[in-house]
Amino acid sequence: MDIRKVLAAGAAATALLAASSADAAIVFVGSWELNSGVDDSPLTGQQAAALIFGGNASDYMISTSGSDVNQINFRAWYAYIGLPDTVGVDAHDVNSAFGFDLSAYINDGALGSYVNYAFKDDGRVGGVPEPAAWALMVAGFGLAGAGLRRRRSALT
Repeated sequence: MDIRKVLAAGAAATALLAASSADAAIVFVGSWELNSGVDDSPLTGQQAAALIFGGNASDYMISTSGSDVNQINFRAWYAYIGLPDTVGVDAHDVNSAFGFDLSAYINDGALGSYVNYAFKDDGRVGGVPEPAAWALMVAGFGLAGAGLRRRRSALT
């Protein structure tokens, strides 16, 4: 077997191991009560998160099941604007055909505690390999170098 092929395969494996050491992660940004809004604008959960925490609506994932990243359900609490104490989940269109708009961030007298939770991709990609990956890489190159040296001394 050609030692160059072995070295190339080892370098490719090391690069893959290093690239996977720091993956992107979904992080909890914050939460808000449905009834803590400041106006009666019809907002989706993502639009409300962008208004409260900044950024673009498309950056956010919304959940009703808590701040645990593993429990994201992609749902939001909504209230009908102008109809106090009418709350529901999963309004895909905040503009109602019945004359009442929906909003995920309103001050409309909804009774109870309805909390929406916002999550965002933190944008981390790539990164520095972990110490174990570095140790594996150095050991692999050391063994490959020792093999080359041994092979050259055996030929002469």
